[in-house]
Amino acid sequence: MTSTSKTSFPRRRIGIDARLMYQTGVGVYIRNLLKEIKDLPQVTFEMHVFVLASDAVRVREDFNHTTFIFHETRAAWHGFAEQVLFLFELIRLRLDLMHFPYVSWPVLYPGAFVATVHDTILLTQKTGKATMRHPLVYALKRHVFRWVFGQQITRARRIMVPSYAVRDELANHFSFARDKVHITYEGVDADFRSATPEPFAPLVDTQYFLYVGNCYPHKNVEVLLDAYKALSKEDNNTKLCIVGPKNRFTERIMQRVREHALESAVVWIHDASPALLKWLYLHAQALVFPSKSEGFGLPILEAMMCGCPLILSDIPVFHEVARDEALYFSPSDTNKLYECLKNALLNKPGTAPYNRQTLFDFAKMARETGEVYESVLRSSV
Repeated sequence: MTSTSKTSFPRRRIGIDARLMYQTGVGVYIRNLLKEIKDLPQVTFEMHVFVLASDAVRVREDFNHTTFIFHETRAAWHGFAEQVLFLFELIRLRLDLMHFPYVSWPVLYPGAFVATVHDTILLTQKTGKATMRHPLVYALKRHVFRWVFGQQITRARRIMVPSYAVRDELANHFSFARDKVHITYEGVDADFRSATPEPFAPLVDTQYFLYVGNCYPHKNVEVLLDAYKALSKEDNNTKLCIVGPKNRFTERIMQRVREHALESAVVWIHDASPALLKWLYLHAQALVFPSKSEGFGLPILEAMMCGCPLILSDIPVFHEVARDEALYFSPSDTNKLYECLKNALLNKPGTAPYNRQTLFDFAKMARETGEVYESVLRSSV
């Protein structure tokens, strides 16, 4: 990248693992980090971005005006190729610093690196329901994960997390890591911000509650369905719209929908564009987020931007993000969630004047990430 500023380490070579760029969750973080960091005037790094070969064409279209140096790899995450092929690809480049934005990384990598820890769910949610595999296979994978995760936390020069809640959870498991943790709040995706709302015909002129996310066990969608079933006995005109990818975990929730005889009341959207998603937030009775554990909660920020009322589970990170701008319920309390849903139907406000959304911004996150890079490079000179 070019810059008129001078530093004590011009053109240091930094790598970013962007193999998950087009996945949900972590992918939003990676895409926005790259979009924002390329425009930071103080950055003089030579950025090496590692992407899946299958994503290479799309990546170059999305980032064709950058000075990033892209490297294609066929090594996907969570696999043997990551530990061997990707490892040698990184070593060969002799980078000054590497950024691993996900827990899956080549554990024998010998160079200096920083890491982003998005949540501690696999440390705190001890349930075999989080996998479709045999319990013994799950137990082995969980043990390996904890070891790989622990190695990353131990060896990373700095650790970036999206919330104080994640920092505190990390400190509970790895007390030595607290001093090298940096909170870098995330924001609303650039594509979502710029999107023009696109109506979803089946829900036009219809009351509905909205859930956005996947259907993993810690997301607690079952409790939402149970509360919604109770509500539907009194109000069979209000729909429940579930937005998220279709996978084996989704099939479990679909089966519960059938058991509750709610097929005609639940609307599924598996691939929502930013324009469609924005319309859904703008017209929903409320966003309902019933998770047992989260690292941050990007849908909360999207809902805030659109003035959508919030019904959130009573967990620390949601209080950190939304404070008193939401209705809260215990993740295990179906009756309380039912009361929150009913209250939202009776007392839905107009566009909510959310005050906290301005605290969360990807440009600020990228700037703080650049400062972390600089700090590590400076300390290694």
